[in-house]
Amino acid sequence: MNWLLLLVTLIRPVPRVLFLTSTIDGKGMLPPGAHLALEEFSRHGAFVTFHDKSILYSPDSLKYFDIIIAPTSYGYHDIDRPLSLTYLDTISMNNILNWIKNGGFFIAGGNIGRNTLKGKDRVVSGNKLTQDEWPLGRAFGFDMVEINIKGYALLNKDTVFFDWYNNPVRNKLDMDDWVLVPVNEKSDVHNLLVWSNGKKSFAGATIRKYGKGYAMLLSSFLLLHPSFDGGWADVPEITRFYHRVTTFFMGLKGHSTGVDPWPFGKKAVLAVTLDDGGKFSEYQLTLKSLLDRVPGLTFFVTGRLEPDILSYIKKFKQIEIGNHSFNHPFFRDLNLTQSIAEIEMTEKVIGKTRVFRFPYVNYTSEGIYALWTHGFKYESSIRVDHLNEFKGAIFPYNLVISFGRNLITTGLYEFSPVKSDWFFYQKIYADNYPEKEQIASQKAFKSYLETMWEIIKEARGVMVQMGHPMYEGHTMAFLKPVLEFIDEVEQDKNVWVASLGQVYDWWSTVRNVRVMVEDKGKKITYRISNPYHERIEGFSLWIDSGPPKVKFKKCSGYYFQEKMGENTRYHIVLTIPPGTSSVEVKLP
Repeated sequence: MNWLLLLVTLIRPVPRVLFLTSTIDGKGMLPPGAHLALEEFSRHGAFVTFHDKSILYSPDSLKYFDIIIAPTSYGYHDIDRPLSLTYLDTISMNNILNWIKNGGFFIAGGNIGRNTLKGKDRVVSGNKLTQDEWPLGRAFGFDMVEINIKGYALLNKDTVFFDWYNNPVRNKLDMDDWVLVPVNEKSDVHNLLVWSNGKKSFAGATIRKYGKGYAMLLSSFLLLHPSFDGGWADVPEITRFYHRVTTFFMGLKGHSTGVDPWPFGKKAVLAVTLDDGGKFSEYQLTLKSLLDRVPGLTFFVTGRLEPDILSYIKKFKQIEIGNHSFNHPFFRDLNLTQSIAEIEMTEKVIGKTRVFRFPYVNYTSEGIYALWTHGFKYESSIRVDHLNEFKGAIFPYNLVISFGRNLITTGLYEFSPVKSDWFFYQKIYADNYPEKEQIASQKAFKSYLETMWEIIKEARGVMVQMGHPMYEGHTMAFLKPVLEFIDEVEQDKNVWVASLGQVYDWWSTVRNVRVMVEDKGKKITYRISNPYHERIEGFSLWIDSGPPKVKFKKCSGYYFQEKMGENTRYHIVLTIPPGTSSVEVKLP
């Protein structure tokens, strides 16, 4: 029997995803594989929450989520024992088990729960990880034993989740390497990948229906870690995997559909931000020029900003003011108490704000914790770089930080900025900056902005541009690359130019809207639950099949089409009232 027949026609939600992670640096930066998942799920409107493993003790919290991803490879979560997913007790494992039974989709790495919290390796007892001491085995459908896979290759048996996987990793297995593999498999376990040496074979990745849900186990989460960071897959392959996870969970029959992350089906977001610094004339030039082009921007100011400049900034209703500390210090040199003082002193000057940016984008765990406990809602310091180091993320995400051997999951959202104008214009105040070199810097800045925008727009994310009056506002020549870039972006009417506050408000609103999907082939029905007391305008669904015939029930809307290369995407833009409404789509 084809394992796809496990999936029956049901009303399924656009999923809410829980990704368990300790973050890569302890200060909120996501591992590369984690933000690949974030970006692909977000494109579907499948909102992602990052959390430490303590949430596994809260069954009520788990009910909110439809998919849980539990990596057990270094760089994701497999670090100190209190934080690692290889160390689980039976309480947390039974909570996972019950969550799967009730309809969840659990994706985990091979060492999930193999050790007790006290450090005992459950495999040691009888040289086998049995379902008696390892409850997760009841969902996966087998016990586990450890084997040496030297000389083995990991081969593909799957045409859905791992259709991209066709390169055996034999070259990685020329030395001793021990992994857990299934034994005593139940008949309904479906092998997706297998370890084979030509004589023997063992399952390398499996999926099984358990209750109303599914359990998938991977021998190694390096399968979903990009190869440039030591993993076994490339970015497009990992992205494709998470796309298939989403469509499989939603029970889609040859269609691809989801919720647009941005209002009115906008394809991407540009958020213009500024950090203070410079002469009054530079502020005037910068703000006048920018606010002639953008409806709003976010300006981060310190508590020591000259009063006349602060008053000037506050005159503009389009400007959202953010906290940038009082003394503009390196926060790496501050403890928690000093970090709090920097924040609170600035608030006495500029008032309470919702957003913060660390000076020199030098963010710390102590500083992030201070922001979270002081009621900040979002932050913008963890720089994104998808050109060289592949850091940061182009969709908002909540920050998880560590203090020593403790993790703290916050509701503070990160909006990662791109490189600032300083990277290109830092010689402005040098004694020698020839005009020819100035022109080269201006061209390089414009080229960088355009390149990053193409990457972020293609992924339908948020680009946070970061500037300073003292650099890009130094003269019109230095400001011109930014202005020309904004003009080019705004020529595409399907782009949203907004302040960080506007983006945060939209993101935090729509992530709580629930969309259920029933796919009957030629007819798709969406049931939409708006939990708020006010209607939401611009809530948007998308589908890659059509043209559709759309019928609205208890809501209103329209659709438009977007050309995507040789393909067409259809966006159904809605005004949804409080409560439940629905949309029926008939396809040709």
